[in-house]
Amino acid sequence: MAVAAFTPFLSPGPLPEPPPAIRHLDAADLPWANVLLAQATAVHPVLAYVGGEPAAALAWLPGQLLALALRHGGAYTNAERTALVLWLGPDAPRTLGWWELGGRLRAAWYLGRGVSARLGRLLRAEAWLRHQSLADMPHHRLLAVAVAPAARGRGVGRHLLAATLAARRQPRALPCYVSTQAPEQVAFLQSLGFRLTGHCALMGGPPGVALSTWGLLRPDQG
Repeated sequence: MAVAAFTPFLSPGPLPEPPPAIRHLDAADLPWANVLLAQATAVHPVLAYVGGEPAAALAWLPGQLLALALRHGGAYTNAERTALVLWLGPDAPRTLGWWELGGRLRAAWYLGRGVSARLGRLLRAEAWLRHQSLADMPHHRLLAVAVAPAARGRGVGRHLLAATLAARRQPRALPCYVSTQAPEQVAFLQSLGFRLTGHCALMGGPPGVALSTWGLLRPDQG
C-alpha cells in the first residue's frame, strides 16, 4: 500500500481477452472503492510491519491512498467494479512524506505513535529508492492495484493496469514508477514492462516481522 505504492496481491496469470472498459472514479465511488481497497489489502506485508490495531490501519491507510490519487492523479476501475488502479501524476508533490497522508498528528491519533513511526520509516525508504531511480525526472507513480478477492485469478487487475499504462502516454509519455512490498509481485510488474531498479530492507518492525520494498521503473514508452 505506495501506502506510497502499497501494491495489493495480484494473480500473475495469463492475460485474457477482451480488455475491460475503464472509467475514472469520482466522489460518488468512494464508499464502495474504500471497501474494495480494505478487502484487497486485508493481508499485506505493510500491515504486518506497521503493526498496531488492524481495524484502524485497514480503515485509514487504504482510504488515504484513494484520496491521494483523486487529489494528485487518477483512480480507475473496470466495468464490473472488481478492480482499482490508483496513480499519482507528474505534477503531484515530489516528496509525499507521511504528513501528506493526513498529517503527522492525525496519523498518530489514528494509528498510534509506534505505528505511525514505522509507516514514516517505510515512506522514507520508498522516497530514497524512488530518488535513486529517477532523481528529479517527471514521472507517473503507481500507488496501488487492488482486485476484489472473489475476482482474483481472472486477469482483471492485469487488464486494468495495462489499460491505464496506455493512458499514461497522453498527453506526453513519461516513465512510470512503482514500489511493492510483495516479492511475488516483482515478476508480475516486470511482465508489464517494469524493470527492477532497487531494493531496501527495513528493520524496526514488531518482533519477528521484517519488510522489504522493491522499486521498479517502466521507461518512457513514447
